[in-house]
Amino acid sequence: MCGRYLLDIDIENLESIYDIVNKGEIDAQWQLTNATSSPTIFPTNRVPVVYTERLGLMQWGYHLPSVKGAIINCRIESLMDKPFFQEALAKRRIVIPASAYYEWRTLNGPKEPYTVFSKSHATLHIAGVFFKNPESNMWGFAVVTTPASGAIKEIHHRMPLLLSLDQLSKWRTVSNQLKPRDIVLWADQSKTSSEIEVNQGLLQKI
Repeated sequence: MCGRYLLDIDIENLESIYDIVNKGEIDAQWQLTNATSSPTIFPTNRVPVVYTERLGLMQWGYHLPSVKGAIINCRIESLMDKPFFQEALAKRRIVIPASAYYEWRTLNGPKEPYTVFSKSHATLHIAGVFFKNPESNMWGFAVVTTPASGAIKEIHHRMPLLLSLDQLSKWRTVSNQLKPRDIVLWADQSKTSSEIEVNQGLLQKI
């Protein structure tokens, strides 16, 4: 978790949601890097993220020399316990816009896909942190995850940290020195939200 998500929102609407003006540059970049026009986002895709007051493209996933493959998720426990991640919490926080995200449940047979989205069909504001990939020297991000609860807990033990509007403002303002205990409280509030819907299947439109 989270290994795939849906972004069915155009750049103009993203700029409006986050009160950002980009003068059109990112729109051209987004079209070039997503020639298939698919709203489904996979690891290593370059996608829109919000950093402070800016909207830009960043690759989903980063690499460490000691780890095989791209790291796409970051446990909230790591943000609190490990200096490498604590620095990212202090200086390199982003918001990842999403229309929904996908999760899979494994019981006795094949994996069953589920779509998680807002009951009001509002944009999900997912907390993320970013790092520089040592090989490419490019920035890559990871989704911050927390222990799951409620309906999501029935299909998976982890979920993204979903930010409320108040948390969104604090998270994207990097000058705010957030403490680990603040984030733990946010995670508890996120998990108990009654605004999340879970539907079986891979929905392509929310």
